[in-house]
This record gives sequence, C-alpha cells and structure tokens, in this order.
Amino acid sequence: IKGGTFNTPMTGSGTETDPYQISTADQLKLFRDIVNGTGDQAQNRGAYAVLTANIDLKNEEWTPIGIGNGTENNGATIDFPYSGTFDGNGHTISGLNVNYRNKNGGLFCYVMNATIKNLTVAGSVTHSSGDGVAYGGIVGCADSSTIENCTNRCTVTGNWYAGGIVGWSTDSDIIGCANFGNISSPSFSGGICGKIGGENDAAGIDATIRDCYNVGMVSGNYAGGITGQSDSEDIDILIANCYNVGSLHGSTNTGEIIGDL
Repeated sequence: IKGGTFNTPMTGSGTETDPYQISTADQLKLFRDIVNGTGDQAQNRGAYAVLTANIDLKNEEWTPIGIGNGTENNGATIDFPYSGTFDGNGHTISGLNVNYRNKNGGLFCYVMNATIKNLTVAGSVTHSSGDGVAYGGIVGCADSSTIENCTNRCTVTGNWYAGGIVGWSTDSDIIGCANFGNISSPSFSGGICGKIGGENDAAGIDATIRDCYNVGMVSGNYAGGITGQSDSEDIDILIANCYNVGSLHGSTNTGEIIGDL
C-alpha cells in the first residue's frame, strides 16, 4: 500500500494473519490515516499492525489513531474508534507530540474492542484547549479493550482524566504495564489510568488493572499511583498485584493505588 502524500510502501494487508508491517514514521502516519479514513485512504478501523523497528516521530504534532467518544468535527460528533490489534513487538515510538484540542488524546485517541500490546511510547501528551476528557500516553479512552505489556515515558497533561497508559478505561483490561512519565490533571490523575470504570454486568469482573507499576510523579485534585479514580459503584473492578513508588500530589485525596474510590 502506498499513501498519496507519503510514497512509503507498507507491506501486509492489515489482517490477523498478514498485519501491516510498520518500520518508519511515514508508515505509522499512513496506518493512522487508514484507521481514521482520512486523506485518500479507505477506512479500516479493525486493521492489524506490527512494528518492526523503533520509530522517532521527531516531535511533529501527532493526530491520534482512532477518533470518537465525543470528538467533534465541524460541530458534528464522530465515532470511529480503533478496533484492531496493534503489536509494538517490543519497540518504542519516541518523539510523540500530542497537543490535542478535542475530547481524548494519546498515541490512540479512542479504542473499542481493540488490543494494544508490547509497546513503549516517549514524548509528550497534552490537552491544549477545548473540552478535553481523557488523555493517556498509549490511549486516551479505552472501551472493552486490552492494553498489555505497554510502557509510557511521556509526560501526560490532561484536563479531566490523565493516565500514564490510559486516560479513561471502561470495561477494559490493563495488564503488565508501567509508567515512568509525570502525570498531571486538575481533576483525576493516575500513574497507569486516570479513571477505571465499566457497566454493571450480570456476573464477572468488568474491568482490570493487573501486574502494573508506577514510577512517575502524579499530580491532581485526586492522585493515585495506579488510578486517579475507581468508579466501583455497582461495578466489579479488579486491581491486583500493582505498586507505586512515584510521588503523589493531590489537593483532595491521594492513594498509593487509588486516589478516589
């Protein structure tokens, strides 16, 4: 596949058995445009991809992969979450510069029924203006997804929910992840997740944070080493085998694991 403005070949067909092979910044941008359906790309929100090399985005402003959950375009709400599998394959995306002006921000804006794994990001994720909700190094808002074996080395600055890995996680599993970046928000901040919640199901665990740790400084009204807020009313949430060694600075509540329960 070649992108009209990128002229960068990308092998693979985007399927589970033949994922896109991504090794350059231009190829990552092309993948983003395929998922978002922008430029001259036919949209494929469920595309599979694997990194085959470390990528440096060189601090060029990044438009996130997957859009929606309240994001607006010219006054109209759009909902195009990423729903495929993205395997970082142990590689790092550095020079990430998210200076976003909408609801959710991160390398990925909004994911649903997706898997993101084996990935490290480094750089900066910032809510700059507008009605921002959830900002995270890997994902802004994750719904019914799995984020596994990921590491954040970005500074994350949010407006409402800010997390090293995920800003707002609902009905999702965050497993084996670590945060080294400084995380801050005027509201809810967590080393791993800004807010974890879900929908009240008949049985079983709705959302999980497991085998995760935080090293970065966490600042906010509610600051938690693992999550800023756990929305546990009528929801079954499992937070297990996690630890925090980062400093916590909360004006209302702080907790080594949970800021606001």
